[in-house]
Formats: sequence, structure tokens, C-alpha cells
Amino acid sequence: MGMSDRDRPDSLLTRRAFVGLMGKGATAVALGGFIRLLGREDHFLRPPGALPEGEFLALCIRCDRCRDACPYGFISPVPLIESVISAGTPRLLGYCPRCRHCIYVCPSGALRNDR
Repeated sequence: MGMSDRDRPDSLLTRRAFVGLMGKGATAVALGGFIRLLGREDHFLRPPGALPEGEFLALCIRCDRCRDACPYGFISPVPLIESVISAGTPRLLGYCPRCRHCIYVCPSGALRNDR
């Protein structure tokens, strides 16, 4: 025979309360990890003329024009798996001969010729 509600000690967690507690704990851990990830500063090798990282990220519109303009194919977008903040922004994959084609097509000013 099962225990009635009157016979059940108050110190036992119900299954529903336990699952809710575990869900809240998992949410807190995930949120903490996400906040930590956002606070991390990424260090990618950027195309010529790139502004300092904070300014670059604020201005870059992730249009891929710099990647399309690179005659050597050395510019690639940062994948989401490597950085949530920098995803889609350009990075250099190889030696850059600094032809500056990428600077001339940048519409946002994230890449500038005066650098």
C-alpha cells in the first residue's frame, strides 16, 4: 500500500519539485557559461586596415564583400562554433600580401586605408 498525503513526511521532495529544481540549476549553469563566453575576448587575425577589435566588431556588418574581393582567397568568415560575438566577421587564413582590395570594398569603415 502507498503512503497517503497525511503519512508522507514533509522533508521529501515531490518528483515535480525535484525536476523543477534540476531545471533551474541547469538554466543557471548554462546562463553562467554563456555570460562567461560573451566576456571572452577573441583574437583573430583580421584583414589589413582593421580597426581595433572592439571598434571593428561594432562597425563590421558581415557583408562578405572583403572575402569576395580577396583575389587570393585568404579571407574567411569566423564560424559560430569559434565565437558567438565574432561569428561572420572576416579573418585571415593565410599570408596576406596586403593588396588592400578588401579595404576598398568595405562599406562600413571597419577596414580603413589609413591603418
